[in-house]
Amino acid sequence: FCNIVNSILEENTIFARIGGEEFCITFINKTVNESKIISEEIRNKCQNNIILIDDNKIQFTISLGLSFRNNFSSIDEILQVSDELLYKAKRNGRNRLIISQ
Repeated sequence: FCNIVNSILEENTIFARIGGEEFCITFINKTVNESKIISEEIRNKCQNNIILIDDNKIQFTISLGLSFRNNFSSIDEILQVSDELLYKAKRNGRNRLIISQ
């Protein structure tokens, strides 16, 4: 997963694990549409990736929640909303991106 994400992100983008199976990407100087395109590229690349371990093929999908700084006053709020969006994506069938309005 990390190799996929790192292969897509620009060098100045912050990507980190924030707990358990949850990760955070901080897009710098990206529009809403650019952030959405990058997020969908990551989701699609994960969905289409096959990992071979011995003779076993392993595939996985990811769910994403995307929120934007201009809508909130603190990093805690941004992360809370992104987390809520992530769980909404999981409840709605997984393997999808949900964006804050």
